Amino acid sequence: LFLVVPLCLGGAQDHGLTYEPLINRLTQDGLDPNYVLRIFDDPRSEPLPFLMTLSLLPREVADAYRQFLTWESIQRAKRFLRENEKLLAEMEDRFRVEREVVVAILLIESRLGENIGQYRVIPALATTALLDTPENLWCNFLTLSLFNPDISFEGLRERAQKRARWAYEELRCFLKMARQETHDPLEIRGSYAGALGMAQFVPSSYL
Repeated sequence: LFLVVPLCLGGAQDHGLTYEPLINRLTQDGLDPNYVLRIFDDPRSEPLPFLMTLSLLPREVADAYRQFLTWESIQRAKRFLRENEKLLAEMEDRFRVEREVVVAILLIESRLGENIGQYRVIPALATTALLDTPENLWCNFLTLSLFNPDISFEGLRERAQKRARWAYEELRCFLKMARQETHDPLEIRGSYAGALGMAQFVPSSYL
């Protein structure tokens, strides 16, 4: 059972107001105010409601990896090894990481580049960075306590704060990285956790 908690934020028309504390924090941390305001004033930065929910269950289960042990998946990985032999050999020589390990990671993370994610990275990370707002914490707590009366508000807050801190740092790294590129940062997509690209690295890993 995945517990869905109602979003306690405003709608699309006031998402700039919703992000105001985040905007202030980013500019205080040295990002160009005009750049940040332009990003969060864009309708494409609207918060993603499902990322404001907290679940009591782990996000990953062992069964999720069985699909990568099928004959078809293994053959695809072998074919990728053959087709990219030269590049992988150069990578292995430079970084001392076995090519088979790299291809296995790429297979699991993005099906060798086939699925790099459908969510815009900026609203995904920005929404998660708001997990620990008081309104959202109470919204989550009141809903989750219906399913588990023993749930601790303090424990839930600590969990939300840890996740929000992580998301904020990744958002800051992404904006710093995107500032140096020519691509529209709001058109860059990745996973719901803000991981992007073929290897599904988070922004701090790229930096």
